[in-house]
Amino acid sequence: MNLSNALYDKLKFVVQVLIPGIAALYVGLAQVWTEVSFFDYSVQVSSTAVVVATFLGLFLTASSKQYEGAGDLVVTTDPQDGEVYLSADLNKHPAAFKNKKNVVLNVKHQEAA
Repeated sequence: MNLSNALYDKLKFVVQVLIPGIAALYVGLAQVWTEVSFFDYSVQVSSTAVVVATFLGLFLTASSKQYEGAGDLVVTTDPQDGEVYLSADLNKHPAAFKNKKNVVLNVKHQEAA
């Protein structure tokens, strides 16, 4: 599943911050306002929030796989003088990154031969 960066960031915020925050607020207020019937559903609300956040998290996980394929940042250390060299081993043509704001690379460490 390919989500745009903006949609991915918004969905991630909803799943990781907004849904748990609203559920925590509701459950917390239910503890204080026990005589108000509106807050009689704290177990149902918190359970629903967990289920919805978990379900939406599946989309985040599937979408995040697209970021793993950009390539590797290779960190090479010379064992003689300790000098560190960086190189990028991209899985796509550099032109594919022309309009990107962010690129995620996996970091690989190696010693020079």
